[in-house]
Amino acid sequence: MLLGRCSSIRRVAASRYLVYNVNMPPIRRASELQAVQTLLRQIRLDAGLTQWDVAARLQMPQSYVSKYEAGTRRLDICELRRVLDALEMPLETFCAQLDLQLASLVPA
Repeated sequence: MLLGRCSSIRRVAASRYLVYNVNMPPIRRASELQAVQTLLRQIRLDAGLTQWDVAARLQMPQSYVSKYEAGTRRLDICELRRVLDALEMPLETFCAQLDLQLASLVPA
């Protein structure tokens, strides 16, 4: 399922909110990371899934889901792709929803 999506992974990896920007103020970066965490949690809840359900789909412990939702663990692009597959959410849809949330942040 992941192998055919290399081109979209490259597009997303180059997007402004997944690439580390040393010039971005820390508060803005923290707000963007929090937006990712909040969106992942909301997608899970909207799907009617528990952290245990997602963890089982990922074949990971429940604490893995808890940590990325709480912000104590960051996901790299490959992990994000895997989580979104478990949530049955296309990466493109996730990015579009995240863009809407990020647009509401006050520019730094």
